[in-house]
Amino acid sequence: MAWAASTLAGMNTRRYHGLLTAALKPPVRRFLLLSKLEETLLTREGR
Repeated sequence: MAWAASTLAGMNTRRYHGLLTAALKPPVRRFLLLSKLEETLLTREGR
């Protein structure tokens, strides 16, 4: 079982807020696998 959870503003305010959280043996053994992504756009003019 896996899920995603966050706030409307995209802030992770709880322990298991993130883009990919998995429970290996539900409801225990939870692992936060991907907490956030940050994008950067690179052009000839810069970032």
